[in-house]
Amino acid sequence: LAFRMQKDLPKIMDVSSESKETQKLYGLEDRESASFGRQCLLARRMVEAGVRFVEVTYGNWDQHRNLKADIDRHAFAIDKPIAGLLADLKRKGMLKDTLVVWCSEFGRTPYAQGDDGRDHN
Repeated sequence: LAFRMQKDLPKIMDVSSESKETQKLYGLEDRESASFGRQCLLARRMVEAGVRFVEVTYGNWDQHRNLKADIDRHAFAIDKPIAGLLADLKRKGMLKDTLVVWCSEFGRTPYAQGDDGRDHN
């Protein structure tokens, strides 16, 4: 299994064979969503290849300042790729057998840190 995973990885990582429609679905054409979109597309490709657990992460979400400006930018970067992943899994008939768990800043209170940020409280 380990050898098969190593042997197949270069093929899985090469998304150039994906249609332009699929690449657009994941937001790969936009600089802001391309990085996370690629992760989501790779997650789908890994699941297709038989990988049983895939984790996709998006960093830099901890807005202690600049919340109003950053939250829009971060939401734009993840919304389209996540919607693309779910739509793609569904259209390929994989959503019925795939558990998708989405977590964000769980446990955060709405209390502000200063004028434009959130604290951990």
